[in-house]
Amino acid sequence: MTVLVFYFYCHRLILKNAQSITDNYFSSRTISTQGTIYCFGILFITRHTIRRFLQLSDTPPIFVQSATQAIQKGFTSTDHILSWGKRGEYEAQKLSEQMSVDVWQIEDGFLRSFGLGSDFNRPASLVIDTKGIYYDPNTSSDLENILNKHPFSRKEIEHAFQFKKALAESSISKYILGDKRTLNIPTNSKKSILIPGQVEDDASIQKGTFDISTNKQLIIAVRKSNLDAYIIYKPHPDVLSGNRKGTVDENIALTYCNAIETQASIAHCLKAVDEVHTMTSLVGFEGLIHDCKVYCYGLPFYAGWGLTQDRHKCSRRNSPRSLSQLIYASYFLYPLYYDWQKNQYTNAADTLSYFTKASEKTRVAPPKSLIFQRLLKYKNVLRGFYNSLFSDIKKT
Repeated sequence: MTVLVFYFYCHRLILKNAQSITDNYFSSRTISTQGTIYCFGILFITRHTIRRFLQLSDTPPIFVQSATQAIQKGFTSTDHILSWGKRGEYEAQKLSEQMSVDVWQIEDGFLRSFGLGSDFNRPASLVIDTKGIYYDPNTSSDLENILNKHPFSRKEIEHAFQFKKALAESSISKYILGDKRTLNIPTNSKKSILIPGQVEDDASIQKGTFDISTNKQLIIAVRKSNLDAYIIYKPHPDVLSGNRKGTVDENIALTYCNAIETQASIAHCLKAVDEVHTMTSLVGFEGLIHDCKVYCYGLPFYAGWGLTQDRHKCSRRNSPRSLSQLIYASYFLYPLYYDWQKNQYTNAADTLSYFTKASEKTRVAPPKSLIFQRLLKYKNVLRGFYNSLFSDIKKT
């Protein structure tokens, strides 16, 4: 019921015109959308997806592999540089230094998809950051600036409060993945703790951790500080699928943890535990939404605002923020959303409503067969290749 109430509560506020949404998205950060966007580090099979999100001007984005290629294709100082992760970082920075143009970064948003991004499922949201990127605490980001400077209105706080209730009730998280099962935690446990595993070569680990930067180190540290707790370790789905690095030997994990959970969804885990202990995982943010106490061993974007127990500090985050302010900034002001059914921009409210309705019919469980998981991935790869090669952007 909360989800439906929230949907109708916010629906009248949702702009359906694609250009209006992108104009509002960028004008709120005083970003010029004039000029062409040159994209670095974008895989060919995801170019169609990126084109849909970058309908920001009359000129379509140009995909390049090097600074030299960008200049050959006509890059000028009035254009923009957009980079995805480590793949495009070096050449994008090289062009930036040559032309004195800042690098924008693009990354997945916080409501992403049914299934994993590493299996090339299309994202429902992406963020475009003109200052840095949310997972890197070494430099400021647009999200951090929003949290430091945005004058949150009463209406925005109310929207965020309703969104939190709807998100928690719907059991939606970044990836709609895992079974709807209840965890059996012994009733005599002093407290229960969830440790979400992470991809150990992920950029958020490389840039946002310090003394603890592996899943094994985190597990040991949590047990050392919580001798009587019932601890559940949940490996990252990208690691379980074999797509990414971060496996912890089962015998080692069970030396320090009481259980390893691989099937239940993150949301259902969060409903069952008292605390979340994490390096930089988004699960920590989702834990706040589910009213868990959250301990951060690195510096994720949601740490340093007075909402979490932090092992490290960020001097730029010097003003406490409410959870509603953090939610509104992170879900409403920071990402761009795209509706793949209607082929148009949308926003957080519509995206949550779609995910909620769709998840009531089906939920993507972690594949028990590696062969089946690979087949699903190859299907997405073929779709991405076909769309990037043959499809034109539908003008909205």
